[in-house]
Parts: sequence; structure tokens; C-alpha cells
Amino acid sequence: MKACKRKGVFLVDDDPQTIHGLQSHVAWESMGLHVLGTAADGREALDRIRQAAIKPDIVMTDIYMPEMDGFTFIQSLRKDVPDIRLIILSGYEEFENARQAMRYGVQHFLLKPASRQEIEFVLRETVQEIDIQLEEATIRETYIRQFTDNLPRIRDSFFRELLVTRYAQEELSSEKPALIGFPSLPHLIAASIELVRPPYLGKNQERHWQLLKFGAGNIVNELAAQSIRQLPELTIHAVDFTDERFVIVLLSTTEAGMEEAALALAEQALDKILLFLKLSAVAGIGRRKQGYHHLIDSYLESQQALKAAEYDELNNVYQAADNNDREESEPFRYPLSAIQQMHDALNRQDLDLFNQSWLAIKESIQTHKLPLYMMQTLCTSVLSSMQLAASNAQPGPYSENEMSNLMEQMYAQSTAAGLRIWMDDFIAKWKGEIGRGQESNTLIKQVKSWVSQHYGEDISFQEIAQSLYVGRTYLSHLFKRVTGETFSQYLMHYRIAKATELLRTKQYMVYEVSQMVGYQNPTYFSQVFKSVNGYSPTDCMNWKHPSQNQER
Repeated sequence: MKACKRKGVFLVDDDPQTIHGLQSHVAWESMGLHVLGTAADGREALDRIRQAAIKPDIVMTDIYMPEMDGFTFIQSLRKDVPDIRLIILSGYEEFENARQAMRYGVQHFLLKPASRQEIEFVLRETVQEIDIQLEEATIRETYIRQFTDNLPRIRDSFFRELLVTRYAQEELSSEKPALIGFPSLPHLIAASIELVRPPYLGKNQERHWQLLKFGAGNIVNELAAQSIRQLPELTIHAVDFTDERFVIVLLSTTEAGMEEAALALAEQALDKILLFLKLSAVAGIGRRKQGYHHLIDSYLESQQALKAAEYDELNNVYQAADNNDREESEPFRYPLSAIQQMHDALNRQDLDLFNQSWLAIKESIQTHKLPLYMMQTLCTSVLSSMQLAASNAQPGPYSENEMSNLMEQMYAQSTAAGLRIWMDDFIAKWKGEIGRGQESNTLIKQVKSWVSQHYGEDISFQEIAQSLYVGRTYLSHLFKRVTGETFSQYLMHYRIAKATELLRTKQYMVYEVSQMVGYQNPTYFSQVFKSVNGYSPTDCMNWKHPSQNQER
């Protein structure tokens, strides 16, 4: 029907002269119409229309006819062709007829004898109505198609905004989630997956990295689709958030099973990314929240959980609850030994020891919310040691009088947070003026020395930090700032470098080298080896030095 340029009309009337007059005198072609067929009653018309290959756009019918009257015909025709346009041309002007015609969806009601001008006016109006309806349908179909095509990007934009901007619940529309296929006030969890870019992929190989990242995204989306099939009440959307990070958002109208689904999805994603792409990664999972305005909180918790990977192994999943439990299990202890050590370091002019002492004190300040009076006591102890050193003529950037003034400035701070910031800035300036670089170099050298001696063992970053009398969090940040990579990345690269050396001697099997460098699972070792080097341990064993290929 819609394929024809001209629209088809079917005429139904038991008066042959009416039919003949309509066919002969109405300017059908000028209106873009043509008569598809005629019938003398409703029964005949219904049969012909049902058998016709092309259905009419418009039907013009009488009411009172033998076999089947016009209203019965219209009622039956509506079931077969719901969007057909109907015009009644009747010789009986009855209010009930007009009302019944409207009930059956008749658009126009003409009384016989109608002039040609009246009939053509109604037909032109009907054609215009059809054209408008077709145009609206086309616009609607185009909009739906474009909206469907753009739906992933619309959802991405929706979640990106929620991940970087904090909103109050009343600031978020309840209509937009429904429009893009999400529940209005769901339970939700954010999980972050951080990819570790292999060292063999330099900046000049950005295309290769983007292909690997694209593959990781496909793995994440495929696993998300599997999870939805297994748990239909779940809605999952993965956001390609940064160059190395995906954020997976899990939504559900019920809270049951969400944590388990998030953990299973993250674990499977890390396993498959390592297995198929030979890429190391780490995942962090935030706590379950309710409402889109809390998505940013779950996301920030997932990022906090990722920090555990700086101390522990890669290719693992870390949950915010586990991370917080670990932090809360370390109660505050007044750092008396660190303050005494600082005092001794100043008297002995041992700047390295002073640095270690301050870092231990700073760790206590940063990881515990102390009241102002306790912060003042702690900072007074530190400044007193420095003031005593100044009075004993020990080397330092501040005189005794200047140190007294600093003590007054310290007590002028009105909040614990302000005092913490002030003290941290002061110590940083003090260290910078008397030899800032020694701290970093000494600590990092000691960490690297520990790794070189124990890389074949189960290394604990916490144990290393304790042996150096510094906080784990600070040492981790310092290590990354100096070396450009986290401790877990450095440890992985060091182990794989040692493994490469051992394999090229061809004196050991792959499983032996795996154990020698600290990996108890040879399969896992092979996957990590390839994620770092870009080739397998077996390929490494078959490697030949260029000198071996030269003719002797």
C-alpha cells in the first residue's frame, strides 16, 4: 500500500449510478489517487479487499446496502486494515448515523447528493491527513532508529556524568533512566578494572595498545551480557572511562546477589584478559548503594580498593569492604619511638634517620583522624626536637628564634585538618632546604635491594615498609613517584626479567624457572611472562643471540 506513489481508493455503494458518477467525474489523478476497485455491498467489498494484493488507502462507502451494511463493513474492515481512512457518502442524515460513524473512526461524513467540489475537497483533505501521518511515522521511525543506534553512547554519557559529578537525589530526573532502559531508583555497584600497559608497548605503538584495550572492552561486555542472561533482574553497563580503565556499573531493583555478581564478573574479566590478551590487570569493587546519586561514592570506593594492588599482586580483585577492614584493624598508636628516633637523628646529624622518623609520624597523621589537642601534642614534640637541635648549634635551616615563632604559628591553627596541612608543608620545606633528595634515593634503593634478595619468595610490601620504619601508604606513593610504576608492577617486571635471563641459559624447564622467580603456578607464570615481554617462555628458550646466526 505505502509503496505506491498514488494512493488507492475503493468505492462501495449499491447504486451503480453513484459508482459510475464517482469514477467518471472526480479528478482522481490530479489528487494523486486512483480507484482500485468497486463493490455493490459491504460483503462483496470486504471479500475483494481481503483478496487484493494491494490494500486501499481510502474507502468511500454508503451506509444502507444489502447483504452487509456500511457500519458492519467498516467494523470488519478496521480489524484487517486498522489505519485505513474512511469516508461515508450516505443519503440519510441522521444524528445517530453520524455518531456511530465517529465511534467507528470514520473521518468524514458526506450527504447525497454531494457536489464534485465537496467530494474532491474531502478527498484532498484525506490525502493530506495520510501524508502527514506517513511523515510523522517516518520521523518517528528515524528517531527510534537513531535513538537505538546512539543508546550505548547516551548511556555512556549518563554514567560518565554521574561518575565525575556529585548530585543530590532531587537534582536527578527519574524520567531519564526510564528513557534509556534503567530502573528509577536501583541498587547499584561500581567496579573498576585497571589495565597494566606492558613495557614492550611504547608510545610509538599506541595503535597496538588501543587494539588490546578494544579486545579487553569486548571481553568485559561479553561477560556482562552473560551475567544478565544468568540474572535477568540485573542491568550492567561498562563505561570505557580512561585510556587504561573500565568502570562496570551493576544495577538491580533487588539487592540480592549483587556483590556476588560483581565479584564473579570482575574475576572472570581479569582471567580472560590475561588468558587471551596476555594483559595484566587489577579490579576494585565499591560497596552496594541505592540511587544514582550514590554511584560516585561506590566508584570512589572501587578506586580506593585498587590501591591495595600497589602492595599486593596484580590480576586480583580487591573489594572496598576488605580494604576498609584492613585499615580499621590498625588502631592509632602514639609514635613515641619515632619521635625519640627523630630527636636522636637531629643530635647525630643523621638526615636519613630523621626522614624515616618523620615519615612514620606522618603516616600516623594521615591515616587517623586525630582531635586538635592530640595533633598539637604530636606536632609540639616534633618541633621541640627541631628547636632543641637548633639551640645545640646543630645544622639546620632555622635559628632558635625562628623555631619559636614557628611554634606560635603551629598553635594558631584552629582545626586539626589545618594543622595537619601546615605541619606537612613546614616539614616538606625544611627537608627541601637541607637535602631533599636523600630520602627518596635511600628508601627506594633499600626497597629494590630487598626485591633483588627475595624476589623468589612470597614478598610482603607491608614487611618491607616496617623494616624501613615507614608507612606502607607513603612508601608506595614515594616508590611510584620515583620509579614511575607501582611496587607490584616493579616486582612483576623484575621477576620476569630474571626469568628471561634464566630461560635463555636453557638450563632449566619453564616450571622450574617459574618457581625460582616466585610463581608457583607455571600456567599463570606463562601468562604474566607474555603480558610483560610480548612472547612466551618457550619462545624465550628458543631465542638465539644474533652472534649465533653468523657464519663461523
